[in-house]
Amino acid sequence: MKLLRDIGFLIISAIVGYLLWRWGILARLLDFTATIPYLNSFVAGAMFTSAITVGPATAAIALLASSGVSPIEIALIGALGAMTVEVSAFIVLRDTIALEIRRAGRRSKRSLASYLIFRGRWRFISIIIGAVIIASPLPDEPGLLLLSLEKPSWKTVLVLTFLLNVLGIFAVTAATQQLL
Repeated sequence: MKLLRDIGFLIISAIVGYLLWRWGILARLLDFTATIPYLNSFVAGAMFTSAITVGPATAAIALLASSGVSPIEIALIGALGAMTVEVSAFIVLRDTIALEIRRAGRRSKRSLASYLIFRGRWRFISIIIGAVIIASPLPDEPGLLLLSLEKPSWKTVLVLTFLLNVLGIFAVTAATQQLL
């Protein structure tokens, strides 16, 4: 049931992002904040992390890329914004949901889910899947949850989310510039 709700939020977010771009609201907002250098990229990057705001953020990043701003500048500054939000979300996920999943896994040693999450190469695969989710324009919460199951330090997550978001945001800006 939660999956359907999350998919619904993602679809609504994409529609809202498209409409904000189509109606010129994002362009006006970006023009309004253009007096503060790199604020647009930072805010768009921070919004790039959540299921609710990923649609408008992707549209804003595409609009920035189409305005002639360097894709690497957008990616670096946007990744700082995304990293700020994601480290906070990671700490909350690590100390709540991931903790409960780890406890449940310890109690039920025989379950398939416990085996897949807590054993050998499957742990590595969950890290890779989490990293791919974070780098993509998909909402980052599932990726952060997969990473938090492995109990990395927040410093490791800081570096990892920055690098992954540089790649993801750069891919969006590069694709936008190729389409234009």
